[in-house]
Amino acid sequence: VAIFHRDYLYLYSNSKFIQPLRTHVHHHRNCEDILMSFLVANATHSPPLWIKGSYIDYGQSIYKSHAGISAQNDHIDIRTNCLDLFSRHFGYFPLVTGHLKLIPARSSWLW
Repeated sequence: VAIFHRDYLYLYSNSKFIQPLRTHVHHHRNCEDILMSFLVANATHSPPLWIKGSYIDYGQSIYKSHAGISAQNDHIDIRTNCLDLFSRHFGYFPLVTGHLKLIPARSSWLW
């Protein structure tokens, strides 16, 4: 689950700076999550916040197999190329490592 301020969605959709990168994402139908992460990290200079939660992948339970884009043979290569392209375009690698977590207080005995 990704949670971010709507201003980042506006920036992603309307920024002329990343227009060539959006075109690349659209053409390959991949890497939109990486581009959004680059955009937010570039704006905030902060790591992402990990939020613990549970989820149900209804797609997996309905289709009983995984035939999405991540099952393609060249998926890792495409995403690696995106990282390279985005880094060159931004002029640096804005993603930073973080160690922040949000966990539900009711289910945690250790504060």
